[in-house]
Amino acid sequence: MTLPEIVPGPIPPEMMTILAWAVAVPSLLLVAVIDCRRLEIDPWLCAVAVLAGAVLADPSSPWADGLLGSALALALNLLILRIRPASMGLGDLYLYAACGFLVGATGLTAWVLLHAAAAAALILVMSRRRRRRVRRTTVPAAVTACPAAILVMLA
Repeated sequence: MTLPEIVPGPIPPEMMTILAWAVAVPSLLLVAVIDCRRLEIDPWLCAVAVLAGAVLADPSSPWADGLLGSALALALNLLILRIRPASMGLGDLYLYAACGFLVGATGLTAWVLLHAAAAAALILVMSRRRRRRVRRTTVPAAVTACPAAILVMLA
């Protein structure tokens, strides 16, 4: 049996979309779980999510929307770092770049709003539970950023 008999042909686009979703969503959820447990973000998992997002990109303008979304998300993260330098680490840069690439420039506003609302709600709940001030309560960024990115990707 030769190789052409085993491999029937190219993978259909529908199958590629299913495979890309099957890689992007679990990798984002794994980033969130790791960040919640160890307060660190694995850059390789972010890279896997970006590569899966590249498969999901619009074939007419591949990567353009994702790269613009990634650049805008990084600019937002750098603005946050400028305001409060100790609030984020280098892994958050990877996370924001990956989420920005996945949601694209068109979904970035929705992602930022979902991420901010979820983070604010989680901070309020955690500060109430721990009986601490709201300003002293911190939340890992991936816990709210990754589910918000998945929701925007689904929309």
